[in-house]
Amino acid sequence: MVDIIELIILNINRLFSDEMEDYEMRTFNRLQELRIEKGYESQREFARVISKHMGRKISYGTINKMEHQKGNPSWSVLENLASFLDVSVEYLMGRTNHDFPCENKIKPQILA
Repeated sequence: MVDIIELIILNINRLFSDEMEDYEMRTFNRLQELRIEKGYESQREFARVISKHMGRKISYGTINKMEHQKGNPSWSVLENLASFLDVSVEYLMGRTNHDFPCENKIKPQILA
C-alpha cells in the first residue's frame, strides 16, 4: 500500500513539475515574441520604453532574465507588460491562447 501511495505522489510531483516548466516556457517565449512583434528588436530599447510606461525603472537585464527563464516577474510587472503589449496577463503567462486585449488597460475618458 505504501508503494502505491509513493508512486501516486511521485507522478503528481512529476506532472506538476512538467506543467510549471511548460508555463514558464510559454510566458517567456510569448514575451519575446510580443516584444519583437511590436517592433522592439532590442531588449534595451524595450526596457527603456516599458520603464516609461510603468513609471519605474525596468532594466534590460530584467527583460533578458524573463525571456531566458531566469526571472520571476512580480504581478505588477506582468500587468504592466500585458497592458503595454495589449494582451491579457493570462495570455502573456501562457494560460490561454486567446490574445484578447488587457482588461485592466486604462482607457481614456471622454469629457462631455
